[in-house]
Amino acid sequence: MKKLLAVFVTLLFFGMIIFPSSGIQIDNKPIIKSDGGNILYVGGNGSGNYSKIQDAIDNASDGDTVFVFDDSSPYYENVVINKTINLIGECKDTTIIDGMGKGNVVWLKEYNYGVTICGFTIQKGGVSLYRGILIENSDSITITDNIIVSSTWCGIGVSYSDNCIISSNNVSYNNNYGISLAYSNNNIISDNTLSYHENSLSLGCSNNNFIFNNTFLEGNNCMNIQHCNCNTVKENKIYNGKIHIYNSNFNNIINNSINAGLPFLKVFLSNCTKNNITGNSFFNTGLWLYYSYLNNVSDNTVNDKPLVYLEEKSYESIDNDNVGQVVIIKCNNIVVKNLTISNTYIGIQLFDSNNCSISDNIISNSCAGIQLDLFNNSDILNNSFLKNKHGILFYHFNCNNTISRNNLYKNLVTGIVIDRCSDDNILYLNNFIDNTEQARDNRNIWDNGKSGNYWDDYNGTDDDGDGIGDTPYLIPGGSKDIYPLMYPTVNFAPTAPIITGPKSGKPKVEYEYTFNSTDPNNDSVKYFIDWGDNNTEWTEYGDSGLEISLEHTWYEKGNYTIKAKAKDINGSESNWSEFIVTMPRDKSISRLLFLRFLERYPLIKTLLLRLGFQ
Repeated sequence: MKKLLAVFVTLLFFGMIIFPSSGIQIDNKPIIKSDGGNILYVGGNGSGNYSKIQDAIDNASDGDTVFVFDDSSPYYENVVINKTINLIGECKDTTIIDGMGKGNVVWLKEYNYGVTICGFTIQKGGVSLYRGILIENSDSITITDNIIVSSTWCGIGVSYSDNCIISSNNVSYNNNYGISLAYSNNNIISDNTLSYHENSLSLGCSNNNFIFNNTFLEGNNCMNIQHCNCNTVKENKIYNGKIHIYNSNFNNIINNSINAGLPFLKVFLSNCTKNNITGNSFFNTGLWLYYSYLNNVSDNTVNDKPLVYLEEKSYESIDNDNVGQVVIIKCNNIVVKNLTISNTYIGIQLFDSNNCSISDNIISNSCAGIQLDLFNNSDILNNSFLKNKHGILFYHFNCNNTISRNNLYKNLVTGIVIDRCSDDNILYLNNFIDNTEQARDNRNIWDNGKSGNYWDDYNGTDDDGDGIGDTPYLIPGGSKDIYPLMYPTVNFAPTAPIITGPKSGKPKVEYEYTFNSTDPNNDSVKYFIDWGDNNTEWTEYGDSGLEISLEHTWYEKGNYTIKAKAKDINGSESNWSEFIVTMPRDKSISRLLFLRFLERYPLIKTLLLRLGFQ
């Protein structure tokens, strides 16, 4: 009996911990503790229960909890809270507070602290400047796990209130704003779903707020931020709406997924300084910077539409991006570097801009890698233009630019075409390799007085061995390179090897395979071979384009993937090539492997022999 009593007391003790008399737990919500206060009930059939929410609030004291049953829902009233209480609904889907089209539905009036509202549907506030929930001149308020719908002007309004938490609410179909913050700081807005508003989230004159992991659906302006500093907008999902940020500084827009749905919906920054826009995924949208400067745009990705627009006196640094298209209009002193751009109409477009630097970008498979219009006194350096229609396209009065150390490779129409009164540009130390037409120009300078460019179709000689061709390279259109280079100015990686040989065979039979790679610099290459059966090897260096042959034997049935890459003498490696070989089953090989297994584990062999297996 003593043991049974001890077990009972222990269970009772744990029961008191799990189910405290001063708290409530409903619908898997966290326990709401009243901190020693009373629990007042609204609705339901209990003795002494209130029929109106406001009556229970009026009779509550600081620290009390008002719990509202859904039996008597909807509650047609406008609730005013002016004390520190917990207001808890039984179920957010069925516990409804209806404002009957007038006033604020729930109003946390001035100088509240520590109020929690959880578990309600809040609907139908007044038609002009009213909110579903209004937090005014209050601090440390928690609004969580509610549905705020059709509450007219604004779903949740926060004014002159700090350190609040607005989380896990579904806010939809309010006329203007989903959630609005004005003159409110250090608040957390997280895990909400906001949909079908003119402005889903608005921040005005509010600082140091954290906006995290919300979902924005079908709004005109999903996010509107004005005169706000040092806010963090992180890991939100935005669909079919745009973001506007005005006169705001030092904000972080990080790791968001932004799908505008339509091309004209975009992320727009105006008169903004030193904001950090990094790690975001853009779909069908762009980033437009207007009269903004010293913002950081980096490590973003884009799908098929323009990512970055810079207009009117923007002074930006765009770095380390993997983007779709950059458009720079009427800007000076722009730095754009380390971008990977592919499959766009124009990779980088520069219009009416000066003193810019475009460097170390890779642009491929686009109509034009770079297009220049009224672009002056700038540098285009160390970029690679691969398999575009045009590598670099000059239009309309581009003057005094330096184009140097760029690689133009396999562009389908022209490596560089200069047209329409562009002059006094200097082009030197560029590499033109395997373009359909290398260049076209009639009025610019194609050397720096000592060195010109490398042209892989140059047929001249270098009798004195100084690396400069003895005769000029003639450029279609009338220009010429007086000092054509005999060798490329930078090292290119070799091409991926071509693998040939039988695609099927028998185990234990030796087969021959050939490998062939070409190095654009004509450097010697060697090959790394992975035979797909845990056997690998490096070959010796050989001439570029020289086919080599190797033999190999497989000992088991199966499909094997031969992988090969080439490496030149300067260390540049090609992409991998693959070749699949099929070997049918060979029973003798399987028996051989089984015997090897038994040799490795003699105890198993002894056991099998004792059981009669031979």
